[in-house]
Amino acid sequence: MNKLTSRTHHDNDSQSENPFVRHQERLVDLLVLTRCSLQYTVADLALYLIFPDSQEVDLNKMLQAASDGDLDIACALMRWKKHHPDDPHSKAVGELLLEAMFQEPQPLTSIDELFKHYRSMNIKIGETSMKAVAEVEQLLCNGAWFKRFPEPGQDHSGIFGHYIIVGEQPYHKRFAVCPNHGNGKLSFGNKF
Repeated sequence: MNKLTSRTHHDNDSQSENPFVRHQERLVDLLVLTRCSLQYTVADLALYLIFPDSQEVDLNKMLQAASDGDLDIACALMRWKKHHPDDPHSKAVGELLLEAMFQEPQPLTSIDELFKHYRSMNIKIGETSMKAVAEVEQLLCNGAWFKRFPEPGQDHSGIFGHYIIVGEQPYHKRFAVCPNHGNGKLSFGNKF
């Protein structure tokens, strides 16, 4: 093995060990999913570790919202950053994460996709949402679609979710998560 091959082999090893690289798909997905919410995820922590001036993280909120798998990722990211503070592969993942903050997620087309979307953020589906399945499925069959809120730059006091758009107007009820005022579950109704 010559020096170049040896170096390339070492780079590939360090890339596969790097948790920023290994978990980049999950981190990007989380940023796209939560970009309009006030919920903190392990993706926000990853960005903070790579670019401390670009991101704030509320660790208590992140810990409350994180799944056990995401907590494992967070520990691995912090450990890696401690031992490899200037790793170029981590920085490249950080650049991808910055881009992801402005990506629109794939549109949700069914109630199952909507619930899966929230479950992937470790948000429980509330009773009002479960009871709304038939009502919402009927609307979707008639051409309604989901639109997330708030838009980037809007403030809804921490409330985030999806409107149901019928024609061009929001339906009188919506799916929402009220992390500061409610139970933190996905609810359905018009009171928030």
